[in-house]
Amino acid sequence: MSHKYKYNTMLDVAFSVEHSFSNAESLLDSAQGRQMVLAAVLKRIAFLVEEPNEASEAFGICDTYDIPEEKS
Repeated sequence: MSHKYKYNTMLDVAFSVEHSFSNAESLLDSAQGRQMVLAAVLKRIAFLVEEPNEASEAFGICDTYDIPEEKS
């Protein structure tokens, strides 16, 4: 039995959030902060859809692993 591989890659996306929290951890600890984060990432993605050449600066590859696929 031979195996063909597929891969799973985790990426991160760079975006920023302007906020008034004195502790940046509050961005994820509060409903208001989470909404700000989600709005900012959606704005960044919309920009990248319009300007795909910017993607190489916006995305980073974090990890990749093999997914073995059985072939009959």
